[in-house]
Amino acid sequence: MAGDQEDIVPEDFSNLILDDTPITELTQKDGAYLTKFVNLEKLSMNATGLRSLNHLPTSLKLQRVSQVKMC
Repeated sequence: MAGDQEDIVPEDFSNLILDDTPITELTQKDGAYLTKFVNLEKLSMNATGLRSLNHLPTSLKLQRVSQVKMC
């Protein structure tokens, strides 16, 4: 998940939608990348295959997290 794309400015995002992105786990690198989204209020991870929220930063000021397991 973690990206090094220069055109993304994490501070500009208040919503991050990762729906349908195949993510089975968040790595430490992913967690470190997510900490850059300091204005993030909503995070959606529906139908990703994510099995755990390990490495999800607790420093995020999220108001809403969505993760629905799809069978």
